[in-house]
Amino acid sequence: MIVSCHIAGYGKFKDKRIDFNDGLNVLNEDNGWGKSTLCSFIYSMFYGNPGSKKRTKLADRKKYAPWDKGAYGGSMVFSVDNKRYRVERTFA
Repeated sequence: MIVSCHIAGYGKFKDKRIDFNDGLNVLNEDNGWGKSTLCSFIYSMFYGNPGSKKRTKLADRKKYAPWDKGAYGGSMVFSVDNKRYRVERTFA
């Protein structure tokens, strides 16, 4: 279960903290809020943020680079079997 995310810089988010509750969490936000950006951030925390090998596809690394050119990355706390873990990444 994901406990919280701290986004230092990722797409439109800068210094954003998002806490999650036990059970189902619903993001019911307007278009443009950043729901897809948040999903990409969570994926990138677990699996990295590789560049694209295809010239026609915009790589997530470039697509979600912070708009203000500041810090790029963040941290996430998650729990498995009642143990908490923290992953922290910075994308160059």
